[in-house]
Amino acid sequence: MDARVLSIQSHVVHGFAGNRSAIFPLQVLGFDVDFINTVQFSNHTAYPVFKGDRLSTDQLKELYSALAENSIDNYSYVLTGFCFSADLLKEILEIVRHQKKKNPKLLYFCDPVLGDNGKFYVPEELVPAFKEALEVADFLTPNQFELQQLSGLPVTDEPSALAAIDTLMRSHANLKFVCLTSTDFGDANGILHGLAVARGSGEGSVQRLRYQMPRLAESFVGTGDLFTALLLAWNHKLPDNPKLVLERVISTVYTVLLATVDYIKVRRNCGSCGSGGPQPSGCQQQQSPWAVRELRLVQSRSAIERPPPPPTSWVQLI
Repeated sequence: MDARVLSIQSHVVHGFAGNRSAIFPLQVLGFDVDFINTVQFSNHTAYPVFKGDRLSTDQLKELYSALAENSIDNYSYVLTGFCFSADLLKEILEIVRHQKKKNPKLLYFCDPVLGDNGKFYVPEELVPAFKEALEVADFLTPNQFELQQLSGLPVTDEPSALAAIDTLMRSHANLKFVCLTSTDFGDANGILHGLAVARGSGEGSVQRLRYQMPRLAESFVGTGDLFTALLLAWNHKLPDNPKLVLERVISTVYTVLLATVDYIKVRRNCGSCGSGGPQPSGCQQQQSPWAVRELRLVQSRSAIERPPPPPTSWVQLI
């Protein structure tokens, strides 16, 4: 059976976040993706204005039941991201359990979107709901703040981060791979620092990896959603090789961000928006600054398909 993904996360009409960040790279890499949108917003929430609707628990049940009744609910992977309520997340976990019962080989990739930089994006009641998700997740991609919330331990440096990851993996034998996607450990040196722990094939064996790349002086939305989707794709293509998987993932993410930064520079210097340079097609003077920071995913298709090799120092075994 071809690899099929059910992706349940947010959607934006304009720009790239949630499913809009995840689906395109997965399709480019050969995956058949079905998706359910937990929210449908005009744009991501960093813009001054956003409008749209949220998916109710009953609507989710209705959508999934129709898939099941038509016998078109056959998946290799479930991928989840932003969810705004504990009740909706619990219903999503019922879908995951149903899928695992149908296909014991199915893998669940959980991006536990709670917040960042010490602040919650969602109601705090989602913390215990995501702790319930730990019981069925195979791959987990928290940031520093989310790892602290899920482990109940302080995460302030590399040793404390590894201790928190080890705590989660010891108490949840189902967890095969935990990736700490971003931290502030390397901020003083302008480095984005992350960690990953992957279970090995032998009893009790694990691989611990450190990854790093230059931190760019811009703010982006949708990079975590892109990261987790790429992790799913490259783990499928390169099973049992977490170092090479991480190299492909961070190389792709960094290349997309560089393309986005280049576009930001052009737009800021154009005749309509900035200091009088050439005006790109479609340039609009009154656009939100966030409009030029949308990820240049489509323009980075070749890098998604064939990630350039990163410097050897970017991913290292610990």
